[in-house]
Amino acid sequence: MKRLSILNNFLILVFVLFDLFCLITSNKITHILVCLSFILVIFIPKILRRILKVNFSFYLENIFILFIIFAQFFGCILHWYQYISWYDSLVHFISGLLSGLLGLFLLERFNKYNRDNILFNILFIVSISMMIASCWEIFEFCSDKIFNGDTQKVLMTGVNDTMKDMICALLGSILFIIFYVYNSMKKGSLLEKIIK
Repeated sequence: MKRLSILNNFLILVFVLFDLFCLITSNKITHILVCLSFILVIFIPKILRRILKVNFSFYLENIFILFIIFAQFFGCILHWYQYISWYDSLVHFISGLLSGLLGLFLLERFNKYNRDNILFNILFIVSISMMIASCWEIFEFCSDKIFNGDTQKVLMTGVNDTMKDMICALLGSILFIIFYVYNSMKKGSLLEKIIK
């Protein structure tokens, strides 16, 4: 566990320094806001653990930090979403996987996880995943309206980008469910280590 904590802190330090460099050298207000939000978002696990006393594994924290680095730092700050055509779909697919993991974590934390009720667990996992995907699309829509942007590519594709993102998230959650069902048959599985 100590190694995972050290890795968490190292990743945060390195990417916050890179982010500050990007912030200092940026001349667009939207890019500056994204750089500032990265600093806030990457500290969410630390805030939850220290201030709100939410207890979760360092595995889960590492997974979150890595996702934020790939989704926000590489995707938004370094503009990989613009330079790599399939990167957005990949990130939404991974977000579906991780949303499924979050659903399982919530079931465990609120004492609703029942190894014998796999159908309920699956429905809850998919619901959480789709809720997060739709909330993200609403956030993108609102930020486009406020900052006159086009993150949803409405000007080019209409609703195609939004639907593609949500379908990728759904496929990711389905893959997570397959992994979950396979792992639910074993005691002491990797998933149990992550969510506890």
